[in-house]
Amino acid sequence: MKRCSITFIFFIIAINPFTQCVAQEDIIVEDNLSVFKRLAANISEAVIEKIAPDTSQTMIINPGTPGEEGNWIIENAFLRGLLNKKLKARLRSKIETNQHILVEFSIDKINVNYSKTTEKGFIGRSLVLDVLVRVQSGLTKDVLLLKTYHQEHTDKIKISKLSEIQNKSYPFTQSPLPERRGIKKYIEAIAALTTTAAIVFSFFILRSK
Repeated sequence: MKRCSITFIFFIIAINPFTQCVAQEDIIVEDNLSVFKRLAANISEAVIEKIAPDTSQTMIINPGTPGEEGNWIIENAFLRGLLNKKLKARLRSKIETNQHILVEFSIDKINVNYSKTTEKGFIGRSLVLDVLVRVQSGLTKDVLLLKTYHQEHTDKIKISKLSEIQNKSYPFTQSPLPERRGIKKYIEAIAALTTTAAIVFSFFILRSK
């Protein structure tokens, strides 16, 4: 009897919508900046694996466009990836020996967009990071790699979590919400009808004079 009671309690909890809703609310949502850091780490890992430098070489990480928004995310991703592999790294320097490998990068795209979903209270989220990477070897500056790396993350989040996932200090982590076309369509229709009615009314007033 006791076993049946426990089974029944678990069954009630499983089908209870409120319990499911609370569980969904408790899900930790990754903020936009953290997502971009993860995407940058994927790119740096792919580049390091492609170049496969040895411990005698030093990789110099230089932004192609200094001061560009988001550069620090890419720089930190490369530094972390190289140091984790016990490899040498330097920032914003020049090639001085044949043991140096220059990695130049340029951010082609870094943005976040939100879209409407069929699920009430939720919006779609899409983050894109495109980075052009050029790698040159030693004093000869032989090009070892020239490629644009694309990384993307999509999911859906609760609208109430929007303030938590965006960072006001970094504009590229923010984006306006999608327009509520339904309401806008009705407003536009009412405005058009009002304008038409005013024109017709004015026409008859003028004719009656």
